[in-house]
Amino acid sequence: LARALDEAASHFKAAVADTDLVVLHMRYFGKGFIKQVQISPDAFVQMGLQLAYYRLHGTLPLICESAHTRQFRHGRTETVRATSSDSVAFVKAMAHLDQSSAETKLHLLRRACVSHVELLKEAMNG
Repeated sequence: LARALDEAASHFKAAVADTDLVVLHMRYFGKGFIKQVQISPDAFVQMGLQLAYYRLHGTLPLICESAHTRQFRHGRTETVRATSSDSVAFVKAMAHLDQSSAETKLHLLRRACVSHVELLKEAMNG
């Protein structure tokens, strides 16, 4: 047991040493602004994660998000597949910056965020 704990500790230390963290403080907008323009902050972040992954890896991510079902007795969590046809359309429009207008990109972002919220609501409602 002691050997297993030592091995786990060394793996943990190696993982920590291999991790980089950069914090970007957004001065121009935050959750308040995102809510003010009637976009879900969670959905906004999910779309940002999908776009960042696509730009880094050239492929769409398979993202799962958990949704609580606490309105049911003994409610647990339900898995939501966050990548949808609407999020794919948004990501692909943003990845090709010179081909879509800003209005189109905003429309696709809003549609992807609405779809994401609907998926979460459906999962939470069973």
